[in-house]
Amino acid sequence: MTFEHQGLLFRHERRFHDVASERLRSAVRADAHVVLSVADPTPLLNGLDRHERGRVEVIGRDDLYEAPGRTLAALHRLALLHGPGEVSVVAEPPLAPLVHGPTMELREWHRLESVLSTALAPMRMRMLCVHDERSLGPGVRAAIRATHPTLVGEAGPRPNPAYRGTEAFGQRPLAPEPLSVRGPVHRLEIGQSLPGCARRSRRSRARSVCLRAAWTAWSWR
Repeated sequence: MTFEHQGLLFRHERRFHDVASERLRSAVRADAHVVLSVADPTPLLNGLDRHERGRVEVIGRDDLYEAPGRTLAALHRLALLHGPGEVSVVAEPPLAPLVHGPTMELREWHRLESVLSTALAPMRMRMLCVHDERSLGPGVRAAIRATHPTLVGEAGPRPNPAYRGTEAFGQRPLAPEPLSVRGPVHRLEIGQSLPGCARRSRRSRARSVCLRAAWTAWSWR
């Protein structure tokens, strides 16, 4: 077995609960290391028996999805730590809270999803990403389909013909995202020469800012 990346788009909580619960139970039966990382794990855990609950490692969603690069590193560590056995992950990427936020941040999470099958290819891990499509726009739903090679339908997992892999979001944008014109207003006054500004900055860094880069590349922390 190598890395398997599956996606579930659901409109009803019952559908999410049924698919995720069965995935957790089947992973326990297969003696896999089982990881659950969703916004609210309590209903899923309550649906398991005592033995099954004891086999599930719960990781806070904000902990697993702290930043795209750290998420990739965390998944890699899980696979190494519990290998050579199988690792089964049910996780909920934090896309819904970002729908109305900066485009670049949302794009970087899509970019992570697009490279998982390549970056984790040799790992014995089966990952199910669950998405409540009621809170997602058509563009985000299309991105999810483009980044998951397998989708879970009514009849179970099936190959996804819309999957594009690293071609979907593998390349970084060539130009920076425009700065938002909404939110707090910050004022920066530039006067005299840069050397003079630098001298004032050394005297009082708390009161003076000399230069801010107009654009820095997004860094996966």
